[in-house]
Amino acid sequence: SASFDYIYGQKGMLESQFDYQRASIRVEHQQKLNRWGYFSYLVEGGKIWGTVPYTFLGIPFGNQSLLTDRASFNMMNYLEFASDQYLTIHLEHHFEGLFFNRIPGIRVLKLREFLLAKAFAGRLSDENNGKYWTFPERLHAIEEPYVEVGFGIENILKLGRIDFTWRLNY
Repeated sequence: SASFDYIYGQKGMLESQFDYQRASIRVEHQQKLNRWGYFSYLVEGGKIWGTVPYTFLGIPFGNQSLLTDRASFNMMNYLEFASDQYLTIHLEHHFEGLFFNRIPGIRVLKLREFLLAKAFAGRLSDENNGKYWTFPERLHAIEEPYVEVGFGIENILKLGRIDFTWRLNY
């Protein structure tokens, strides 16, 4: 599936205080790979034109809880990075038991294995980099792509999954 969002804000219109435009496109797909399982990806890119406070910027979703959120970065803190043009990529490959089904004692548990990789890249222009607004203490511009990778086991007791995820930089 694909979606496109466009937001236009004009100073003074409906009590708006900022002149800006924001456009983003998101593509999500899942591809069956026969006996190799299936591969899913989510790619989103966006750009913001104009000078806006940090709450209007592209801030990736961090997750500091113990529960996994597929749409967020599980090793990233809340409000860690900001950008006014960005690209987000989430990749997962589910092997659907390709390896675990070959282990006799494990086969009866019907466990499924998967790999994941997530990345966020962007840049923050000088006009939005804290020049006019004060950022919260931990929020800063992203300088190099943020990447996290991992693997996991799903279908545990037919309802749960365990992820093992590593943050590769920052």
